[in-house]
Amino acid sequence: MTSSTRSCEPRDPVLGCGVDCEELARFAPMLAAETHPMPLVFTRAEVDHARSLPSPARALCACFCAKEAVFKALGAPYNFTDCELFLSADDTAELRLSPSLAAEHGVGGATVEILDVEEADGAVMAVVVLFASPVAP
Repeated sequence: MTSSTRSCEPRDPVLGCGVDCEELARFAPMLAAETHPMPLVFTRAEVDHARSLPSPARALCACFCAKEAVFKALGAPYNFTDCELFLSADDTAELRLSPSLAAEHGVGGATVEILDVEEADGAVMAVVVLFASPVAP
C-alpha cells in the first residue's frame, strides 16, 4: 500500500471520520461514453477534470470514495453533488463541500487522503476527517 503519514493539532474538534475503498475497474466504463456518468453523484466539473488527468478512472473512483467517506463521517445522507473532489497533477486532493452542506452539518473544515491499495489489485481508498465549525465564545 502506498500512503503518507500526516499529523496535525486540530484547532476544532473532530466531527467525524470516514473511510471508503472501491475497485478501480468499475469506473473505467463510466468514462468510455461521452455522456455524463452518474449525474446525481458527480458534478460536471468533477467529470471534466477526471477526464483531463492521465488516469481518469482513478480520479473518478477517488471522487466516489471521498463522497462515500464524507457520508460515513457525517453519519447522515446528503446530496453527493454538494461535495466535490479534485486531484492535482502531483496527486494531492482538494475536497470542496458546498456552503449549505457545511452549514447544515456544522462542518468547519476537512482533510482527505487518497491511497492506492496495491494489495487489492487496483483499488482506491479515501480517508476523510471532518472538523466541527468553530464555536463563537
